[in-house]
Amino acid sequence: MNIGGIQKSSLIDFPGRPAAVVFTQGCGWCCPYCHNGKLRGVHTCSPFVGKAVFSILESRPPEARNLVISGGEPTKQEGLFHFLEEARERGIRVKLDTNGARPHVLRAILVAGLVEYVAMDVKGPLDRYHEFCGVKGFADAVAGSIDVLRAGETDYEFRTTVVPALHQPEDFHDMGLSLRGGRRLILQAFKPDNALTPQLRKTPEPTPSFMQACKEQADKWLPVEMRG
Repeated sequence: MNIGGIQKSSLIDFPGRPAAVVFTQGCGWCCPYCHNGKLRGVHTCSPFVGKAVFSILESRPPEARNLVISGGEPTKQEGLFHFLEEARERGIRVKLDTNGARPHVLRAILVAGLVEYVAMDVKGPLDRYHEFCGVKGFADAVAGSIDVLRAGETDYEFRTTVVPALHQPEDFHDMGLSLRGGRRLILQAFKPDNALTPQLRKTPEPTPSFMQACKEQADKWLPVEMRG
């Protein structure tokens, strides 16, 4: 696993549980509002980092041995499946963050029962997905990952970062329709400071009324919560 960073303790990344967070390196997308741009590339990583993560968690009480794997995009990691198997053997519960670009990997992980929770980013309406992820050709893969989660038994959430410079409330009607029947959609407010695209760093955060308007459009189709 190419791990680019470790957050030893978080109370917000794994719903209802304290957790450590690891950030994998490498992502093939170029989302203009990405706040982890430094993790898009792959750099040198010590093979002992993964073992260090396990050591941190195994020093904690069993109920606190929870891990979030984020990125970058974790499903691009060749060693992800083995890492998840080892985590399960050690009694560590895992939440996976993914952009949904690799539905076949996501399906294999769920079938093997290697994670307890998945958070999948849904960035915008599928027919304009390239505007939000920065590359073309991934709308079908994202739709496939949505289907994988809805059809499975693993708990999950869809989530969207609301960016006023890119989104309109009406977009969330179309997104909600694509997600209909899903367990939940989490809306989180865009923070401009570290956006990958410099122009977006000068744009405002969404107002509470804008967030509410987006929520009202989406919750015609599935439960919607606002976070942060």
